[in-house]
Amino acid sequence: MEFTSFWVAWQRYKANIGLCTATAVALLVGIYIGQATSPFAASTPIIFTDVPKEDISQSIEAVKLSGVALRPASVKQPSVAAATASPYTSGSGDYIASKNSNLYHHTSCAAAKRILPANARYFKTPQEAKGVGLTPSKCTLDLKK
Repeated sequence: MEFTSFWVAWQRYKANIGLCTATAVALLVGIYIGQATSPFAASTPIIFTDVPKEDISQSIEAVKLSGVALRPASVKQPSVAAATASPYTSGSGDYIASKNSNLYHHTSCAAAKRILPANARYFKTPQEAKGVGLTPSKCTLDLKK
């Protein structure tokens, strides 16, 4: 390629060459500024240190010698009142309510099928459910009509 053909190409594409050069310089400057101002660049690295097993056993021995009793966590036993549940949890009855709700449902309602057995309370009559302070669901009201 001769110098004259290079000169002709330069004259023809100098606007595009200048734009590409300016874009590349701006990109490099932006990357450099981004790295320099990053909060991660100034932060100190996280260093993990392993604790030797001897240190742990020594601290356990120190606790034992200090007179503090080491015992496993106690398992909470259910109370007698919880063991003798409400008479409404028998699993039989035409009406069901959840412990977490103030509505009762007929057992044929779709909502009644979604109540977990652990949360279910059963009633034989609507009066029993109302006596506990529950209100009938829309499905139960529609069944009565």
